[in-house]
Amino acid sequence: MKCAIATLIIGDRFLNPFNYSFRPGWEAYCRRHGLELVVLDQLLDTSARGLARSPSWQKCIIHQSPQLQGFDRIAWVDADIYISPKAPNVFDHVPPEKFGAVDDHATPSADEHKMVTELAYETWEAAGIPFYRTEGAKDWYRIRKIDCEFSQVVQGGMFVYSPEIHGPLLEHVYNAYENLGDDTFNHEMAPLSYEMIRAGHVHWISPKFNMMWICYELLHFPFLTKPEMIPGRLPLVAKRKIVEYLRQPCVRTALRNNHFLHFSGGSRFFKYLA
Repeated sequence: MKCAIATLIIGDRFLNPFNYSFRPGWEAYCRRHGLELVVLDQLLDTSARGLARSPSWQKCIIHQSPQLQGFDRIAWVDADIYISPKAPNVFDHVPPEKFGAVDDHATPSADEHKMVTELAYETWEAAGIPFYRTEGAKDWYRIRKIDCEFSQVVQGGMFVYSPEIHGPLLEHVYNAYENLGDDTFNHEMAPLSYEMIRAGHVHWISPKFNMMWICYELLHFPFLTKPEMIPGRLPLVAKRKIVEYLRQPCVRTALRNNHFLHFSGGSRFFKYLA
């Protein structure tokens, strides 16, 4: 089967960091597994509706690109995900008839996700970052105007699919749903998750294929966001300097322990990847 890793990056502001920090790993991964790498830098839908909402929505129609015709399977990967060149072939972990994805509400595990979510809320609240507090997946969907009983959520940053099988449903998501608001609503993620789970298409894969850096950071290195946790009577300014020194080895530890590490817009960490 002909398989591709694909993404969409609009503008030099995002393309340049990708080429410097991420692309070498992606290319090495593709060479190792005999995959094609397709990086699109132009929107597929340039209508008023397409331009009015986040380019993230267009992952649902990426297979319509002329550059992706003839591919049996595609792995969409957000451009802020680091792919380890040593990672296993993600296509080997998803049956061709299935839609492969990571459960956002079981990353790194269901119990750990609950703990990490509370830590994230504390961190965001202290930093003044807007967010919606939810109690489980059902509430997560409800906030995004979807009424369902699902306990799982497709993390939309990386998924594997067969255009012939899953393309029509992805296009339905793109055409039938509207953007709800700002980034806190996660754009296409809720309707994509809802429709794919409802159709019975989803095959859940290891969280290591889409490990959220914030989850890994809060679980394993909470002192990176709370320098005061560092033991000793050092002044806080000194502890902050220690945190800055430790940040790169922490990021690299996360890279070694996961297949795909998702920074989810955390561009301040990109400098630690080089």
